[in-house]
Amino acid sequence: MGVYLDKSTNILKGKSEWPMVTCHMIADSVEELFHMADLIGLRPEWFQPWSHPHFDVSKTRQTRALAHGAKRLERAEFVGKIRSYRKKILDDRVERERLWEMTRRYGGERKGV
Repeated sequence: MGVYLDKSTNILKGKSEWPMVTCHMIADSVEELFHMADLIGLRPEWFQPWSHPHFDVSKTRQTRALAHGAKRLERAEFVGKIRSYRKKILDDRVERERLWEMTRRYGGERKGV
């Protein structure tokens, strides 16, 4: 089980501290994802479930996540973790229900569909 950061550098534009350089944070389970998010100070409503359950993580919070045991992965490994989790939600009813619960609670509405 684990929490993972990719090596991407996405630029988010917006308010006060912006633009902000971020990466993606995923986990082997939605519970682990939300636990790490809480540890590093991410608000649950920042959860992004639609392409793949993840949070965008600023550089400061990346450092915190790594200090709490997250692992930074190369692209191929990161994509492998995404594929593994997608298989898990197809095979594991409890994980699937937990993901949908968190999506309903924090995921907002899917835009552009």
